[in-house]
Amino acid sequence: MNTKDGKIACQWCGLVDDWHREVGNETHKGGKAVCNGCNKTIQWLPDLNKQPLKDTDLMPWGKYKGWMLGKVPADYFIWLNDQQKVQRDIKEYITSNIEVFKQEIHNGR
Repeated sequence: MNTKDGKIACQWCGLVDDWHREVGNETHKGGKAVCNGCNKTIQWLPDLNKQPLKDTDLMPWGKYKGWMLGKVPADYFIWLNDQQKVQRDIKEYITSNIEVFKQEIHNGR
């Protein structure tokens, strides 16, 4: 779990920033943070090699599954932005393009 100052703390034994990265798998390519004190998994880590989504990447799920992100209506992304459970890469795509989406809606797209 992350502390307010961005450090990783073990929820099991309480150690702060005393962990090592173990290799990930196909689902969790970033690996996991494992506590050096109790050897339990603290959290899954992001894939540091993953590139940000581009307009030509495909929407992975939902109403517009299979559409290029650049073709998905802006109001859908605005709606998604308000949802609680949006996967990290889509949330980052929305955040980096939010002003563009707002302008497209304003212009009637």
